[in-house]
Amino acid sequence: MTEERMDNETVEEVELITITGEDGQEEYYAEDVTIEYAGKQFAVLVPYVEDEEAAATTSGDAIIARIDEEDGEPVYVSTRYLIGDRSPLNQRL
Repeated sequence: MTEERMDNETVEEVELITITGEDGQEEYYAEDVTIEYAGKQFAVLVPYVEDEEAAATTSGDAIIARIDEEDGEPVYVSTRYLIGDRSPLNQRL
């Protein structure tokens, strides 16, 4: 999904990522930054809101997701691990 945001005649295209929570409710996120770690790409996804007023009251957390590719399209995979965790499980990200 692509959303256009207009601020002072500047049009910014934002690629929206839809995440369905465990409760089945959809939430929208935007990719803030990508990082390479251990040869894999990761993205910081931030909650997307349409206006600045709503952004000030949004309490959603950022998500760190590994970016995989499936049929030529990016797929965001939740890591559910702490960045500072050096356990063997985290090393397989």
